[in-house]
Amino acid sequence: MAQSNRALLWLGFVFFGVFAVSQGTQSNFINLQNHARQTRLEMETVRETNDALVDNQNEMRRKLIEVEGVRDSIHTEVIGLREVVLERDRLKAEVADLRLVVAERDQLLREVAALKVISQDRDRLVVELKGRTAERDIFAARCDSMKKGLMNLMGADEQAHKEMLSAGLRGPKDSEDKPDVNDRGRFQIVPASRVRDSKIR
Repeated sequence: MAQSNRALLWLGFVFFGVFAVSQGTQSNFINLQNHARQTRLEMETVRETNDALVDNQNEMRRKLIEVEGVRDSIHTEVIGLREVVLERDRLKAEVADLRLVVAERDQLLREVAALKVISQDRDRLVVELKGRTAERDIFAARCDSMKKGLMNLMGADEQAHKEMLSAGLRGPKDSEDKPDVNDRGRFQIVPASRVRDSKIR
């Protein structure tokens, strides 16, 4: 009896140990399954996160390429604007030079207008001078003609006087026609009016 109880007791201990081991193994297996499931879920989450990161990286690369294109276009526009600014400054300098040229042109036009007035005055004076010269020539010709006439008249009168003297005739107041001599023996200058009056008499 005691041996059977002892065998039953040992059998109970063995059965309880096996049961305990089987329960522990089953719980470990369940824990491993749960851990594997959790790990699988985490791996899927990591994979999804990695895919999202790859998509984000691709999107960032695409946006970076777009930004680089925009940057290059802006850089090109800035270079063009710099050229435009340089061209504007050059045009401003040319405009300033043209303003100086216009001012000089206006000054020259004013001088030309003044010279035109002076030229008109000169032409008028030339015409007037020609008229005065013609008048002078006419008067000179008349004076020469009158001088020649007087010389001829005086020559004719002198010839007539000589003929009268050679004929022994003496004109009235003939002594007055002789040139007067002063104390020094020089001829005195007889006024023309006296000579004309003496010849008329």
